[in-house]
Amino acid sequence: MREGRVAEGGAAGPIDRRVEAVPAISICLPVYNGENYVTAAIESMLAQTFADFELIITDNASTDRTEEICRKFADADPRVRYHRNERNVGGARNQPSAVQLSRGRYVRLSAHDDKIARTHLEECFAVIKERPDVVIAFTTTVEIDEVGAVIRHYRNTRGTADTPSGPPPMRSEPCLTQIKAGSMLNETATYTAMQNSNALNMRPR
Repeated sequence: MREGRVAEGGAAGPIDRRVEAVPAISICLPVYNGENYVTAAIESMLAQTFADFELIITDNASTDRTEEICRKFADADPRVRYHRNERNVGGARNQPSAVQLSRGRYVRLSAHDDKIARTHLEECFAVIKERPDVVIAFTTTVEIDEVGAVIRHYRNTRGTADTPSGPPPMRSEPCLTQIKAGSMLNETATYTAMQNSNALNMRPR
């Protein structure tokens, strides 16, 4: 894989790009003043057993050390692409900006205070490749405190075939299909469907 800095522009502003090949998965990480936890979050993402991904960080004009921390990761790893907003645009706009800057067929929304297990992407990706009828894959969530101690485990299947949340979706809307314990995936053409931060979301073909 060749490397080289390319300045990108557009509505979301400039961003450094050093990976020319389109990755299978884009991890989108919007953040604001996340210096306390963002290092651990990024380290867990870069430690994935599934390596074909990019990490898009959209910094919403943080005033703490978030920029310094994220730029160090971007300088050290070509999979990391860092974008800083000139001003705070609000969380509702910062999150979709990360998705707009991403290039992978699959998108995973993440948070600066979330860590993901090393096999998370690998297991979700395997399910969606094996099951062409699956449109979203997610894993069980482990809630932890500020020092990493486990508070509880939970698994939400609402909106899946096992636990429908409403009438069947229209043809143009994403369909959710329950697959197996601990994994699920999502194919959608709209950002609004990408609301589960523990899920992979597939772009339309």
